[in-house]
Amino acid sequence: MTFKSSIENVAQRNAIVANEASEFKLPYTFTDKKGESFKAKVDGRLSDSIYIEYKDHRLNSKTSLQSSTNELYTQLRYRFPAYRGLPLEAMPTHDQTSGKLWNAGFQTDCLNHAWNHSAYKQSIVAKRLAEDGIRLIIIFHKHPAMVEYRGQKMPFQAYYTFRHGLETYTYRHWVETVRPQLLKDHP
Repeated sequence: MTFKSSIENVAQRNAIVANEASEFKLPYTFTDKKGESFKAKVDGRLSDSIYIEYKDHRLNSKTSLQSSTNELYTQLRYRFPAYRGLPLEAMPTHDQTSGKLWNAGFQTDCLNHAWNHSAYKQSIVAKRLAEDGIRLIIIFHKHPAMVEYRGQKMPFQAYYTFRHGLETYTYRHWVETVRPQLLKDHP
């Protein structure tokens, strides 16, 4: 099941390169810090060596697929009383839970807790892609200019680079500056 953010829809309408806004499943199996395997996809490719992920919201701090799933279950039980008291083995999968919350209008629950919106997940994916010479660029439609980390304010791009090794841009900066330069450098 695919849930499109508003920036993905904008990107699809404005894409100049055919694959730039075409979802692409990655041919890797990734492993989180607890040893759980997961698959991933990116929202598009600018080239064979530059993959793109679009986000509407800041990334969350879930450190594993299981911690993310547990938080989504908490939200599902809160939002839908029928799930209260169900044993874990009777609960829907992470993706099904996220989809149910998203489709019921609780997108913020997904943004705050789902694994696809985790900075740690994005970092795992970016590091693996980098091993093959592929850059993962995360483009934010909206994000506070500054974030607080350990009591200090810092620009969000510096935070994601420092804390998670991620390359990030605002959508406007991507469209006006970064993308044109990359297309010029990597025709």
